[in-house]
Amino acid sequence: MKALRIIGFALTALAIIGFFTVADEFRHTGELYGNIGVLLAGIVLSIAGFDNPLSRRLRLYWLAIGLGIGLLLGAALDNMLLGMAIGILIGASIMALRRKN
Repeated sequence: MKALRIIGFALTALAIIGFFTVADEFRHTGELYGNIGVLLAGIVLSIAGFDNPLSRRLRLYWLAIGLGIGLLLGAALDNMLLGMAIGILIGASIMALRRKN
């Protein structure tokens, strides 16, 4: 649990730094979507690292893993928005299938 929080906070910090350094203009939307994906993964992992009813019921880290897969796919396809959408669908599907009863 503590490792998820540390990784989540690190990803969130990297995304915030990325907004000021990499995605600092709106002409390159792929950079912006990539940073948004890293920020979302960091927030999800941060929430998953705390003991709350949502993280006890669902395995939220699968959503972050799906986002990571989607970001890699989006970079390969040169379409970050499509990659993130596919990654969120993959992560949400696995998260729903592996939920705790």
